[in-house]
Amino acid sequence: MTWLWTWKIILSGNKSRIKNVKGLEKVPEEPYLLVSNHNGYYDAPVLLLILLKNKPIHFIARRLWYSFVYLKWFQCIEEKTGAVKKGVGYIKKGESIIIMPESRINTTNLISEYKTGAATIALLSGVKVLPVGIKGDKKLEINIGKPFKYQKMNGQIPLEKRRKIMNEIMSKIAKLSSKRIKWI
Repeated sequence: MTWLWTWKIILSGNKSRIKNVKGLEKVPEEPYLLVSNHNGYYDAPVLLLILLKNKPIHFIARRLWYSFVYLKWFQCIEEKTGAVKKGVGYIKKGESIIIMPESRINTTNLISEYKTGAATIALLSGVKVLPVGIKGDKKLEINIGKPFKYQKMNGQIPLEKRRKIMNEIMSKIAKLSSKRIKWI
């Protein structure tokens, strides 16, 4: 529990970055897969600040961000090292995952070029997906959508199925972040 208070203190400096949070009551008590757009450098610490309760939250991130201390301490899962398998493993242990499928900062009003890992984790684990839309890059508005889930699947999931599911997830995030979406 010491890690929790340490992180609350470290992250509290980011409170000034929060303009508004809507839908916090929608965050499930059980493990979830948070899927969000990625507007700026403050997205990750602000999400941690508002969501950190009594269990760790793990990020799936590109290698570039893996070297940052706050992600290492939160057991960041590097996207190229079996992230899906590790993510499903954490969910089975009762812990939550955060993923930003755009994989890099996108300040435009168009969500595009997103990856399908979140769909794969959602389908293999059967966990609730929590869509989150972020507006702004310095003063953030966080809009948390209603959690939903897909029927659990086993084995290899075809690319077309993963794309279809990701398009559905990112469509919800686009609405929450007031962005348009370019389908993959």
